[in-house]
Amino acid sequence: MDRSRGRPLVWLGRDGGSRRFRHYVETPSPSQSIDIPTRIWNKRVMQPLSDALPAAPSLQDARKAFARSHISDAARDLFFRQGYAATTFEQIARAAGTRRTTLYSHFADKAEILEEIGRQYYAGLGAIIETLPGPVPDRAAIDAWIDQLVAFVIRERTPATLLIGLGVGHDTPLVLHKASQAFQDALAARLPAFARAARPGPENAHVRAAAKIILRELGLGCLEAARDDGDGRALLAIVADMFERFVRDHG
Repeated sequence: MDRSRGRPLVWLGRDGGSRRFRHYVETPSPSQSIDIPTRIWNKRVMQPLSDALPAAPSLQDARKAFARSHISDAARDLFFRQGYAATTFEQIARAAGTRRTTLYSHFADKAEILEEIGRQYYAGLGAIIETLPGPVPDRAAIDAWIDQLVAFVIRERTPATLLIGLGVGHDTPLVLHKASQAFQDALAARLPAFARAARPGPENAHVRAAAKIILRELGLGCLEAARDDGDGRALLAIVADMFERFVRDHG
């Protein structure tokens, strides 16, 4: 112990030579702080923490995402009010409060805008699919799941009406097939019956046709039920019967 300073000393050993030297280092008392050089702290502590964190979006990326979302919302409302086919790029630019050149910097055509609307809508549906138990849900689980779908359609009434209406028409835009495929893929991942419906080949044609009918009527039934239409609830009850038999017979 260093009596003059009142701090403990630690014996480290000797140098191993012929002469004996005692080497001591002073250890800090509990009330003392250890001064770690900034360079070592940054390298060993801060840099690994920084590397583990996701990169924050740049201001430019944030502005681009905001502009795309604003344009999509303006286009969605136009498509809903006057129809997808009748809406022009010029009208979308005016509704979004921007120039056509700015519009083209984000979307090549209105089909790309519709695809973005569909992507956002079906991404929301994906979370609801996760609540459907597999591989063969019972009728109570199917009914509860359909109730969640109706609630989602009520919350997202404008895009739901637009996308479901376009999806059941005779001239469905190709981009909607791509957007809705994510919904079908999510079902296929949980329910073997829909996985079978996703397989190509003539041997699965009947299963594919049944899956298409069920999903089409499910969408229409949710729309009608969202309007507090009694016929919509009756339609959904029939769809639930079809859904239950489908997952049981082909699961």
